[in-house]
Amino acid sequence: MENEYQVKIEYDNEAGVWIATSDNVIGLILESESLDRLIEKVSNAVPELVELNNLPKYRLINFSMKRLQAVDYF
Repeated sequence: MENEYQVKIEYDNEAGVWIATSDNVIGLILESESLDRLIEKVSNAVPELVELNNLPKYRLINFSMKRLQAVDYF
């Protein structure tokens, strides 16, 4: 969507952390064991990266999350 920043959050099963990246927020790569803490970190980092990279100042961040989990069958 226009007028918002897109942030993709995925869970890395091997590392046991959530990872945030973005195609339109240059330099955004963060991780945390807690999803809530990661969202907090992203919310603080995006305005700083927007300022540093002279990007448009949108007020909305669209988070899309993905977690894949393998299930062991009997």
